[in-house]
Amino acid sequence: DTIAGVIAGRFLQGAGAISATLTALMADATREQVRTRTMAVLGIGIGASFLLALIIGPIIAAQSGVRSLFWIAATLALVAGLLLMALPAGIEKPKASVVLRPAAVLRPELLRLDLYIFVLHALLTASFVALPFLFRNRLDLVLTEHWKIYVGALIVSLAGTIPLILVDDRRGRAGTIGLAIGLLLIGQLILAFGSFAVLPVFIALAVFFAGFNFLEAGLPARLSILADGELRGASLGVFSSSQFLGAFAGGLIGGIFLAGGQPSRVFMVCAALAGVWLLIHQLGGSGRGQQKKA
Repeated sequence: DTIAGVIAGRFLQGAGAISATLTALMADATREQVRTRTMAVLGIGIGASFLLALIIGPIIAAQSGVRSLFWIAATLALVAGLLLMALPAGIEKPKASVVLRPAAVLRPELLRLDLYIFVLHALLTASFVALPFLFRNRLDLVLTEHWKIYVGALIVSLAGTIPLILVDDRRGRAGTIGLAIGLLLIGQLILAFGSFAVLPVFIALAVFFAGFNFLEAGLPARLSILADGELRGASLGVFSSSQFLGAFAGGLIGGIFLAGGQPSRVFMVCAALAGVWLLIHQLGGSGRGQQKKA
C-alpha cells in the first residue's frame, strides 16, 4: 500500500529473475547454426506475453482491482518454478569449479552487445510510455481499442523478422544487426513525424517490432557464441542486467519528455537515440568481433 512496499516487492521480483540462466541453458542446448532461430521463439513468446499483459491487465484491474494483478503474477511465478523443477536436466554439469574472470566477461565485443540490449530496451520502454497517450490524445482511441493495434502490428512484423532470422542463421554477420537497428529508426521517425492517423502508426509499430524481435533474439545468441563457454552464464547475467537497466532508463526518458502530454517528443528522442546507435554500429566495426567465432 506504500511506495516503499512497491519498491521492496519489485526488488524481490528482480532478484528472482532467471532470464540469464534460462538463456544460458538454451545456448548450451542448441547448436550455433540455429541459435538465433531458437532465441527468436523465446523472444516472440516474451513479446506475446508482454502484449497479452497490456491487453488483459487493465481489464482485470478494472474488475478485480490492481492488487489482483500481483496475486496472478505470484501464482504464475509459482507455476513457472514447478515447471522448471519438472524439466529434465539434459546438460552435463561441469566437473570442475569455474573461476570467474571479470576480464573475460567484460571483453569489448561483449560490452558492445550489453550496450546494444540496453539501448534496445530503453527504446521499447520509452515508446510504450508514450504510445497510450498518442492513441488517446491524437488518435482518439479508447483504452480497450489499443490492443488491436499492438497485436496486429506484432503479427505483421513477423513478415520482416523471419527473413532477418533466416539470413542471419545463414550468414550470421553484423549486417543484419545494422538493418534491424535501421528498422527501429524508421519506426521511431514515423511515430515522431507521421502519427496523424491509425495507419501510419500501425506501419511504424510493425516496422519497429520487426527490428526489435530480431534483435531480442539475435543479440543474446551472438553473445552466447562469443562468450567463453564456462563463463557463458556470467556473461549473459551482465547482458540481462544491462537489459533491465535499459528498461529503467527508457522509463525515465519517457516520463521526462512526455511532460506536457506531447508523445511526439519522446519518439523524437528515441529516433535520435536509434540514429546514434546505428552510427556507432556502422563505424565501430562490430562485425569483425562478432565474426571471430561465427
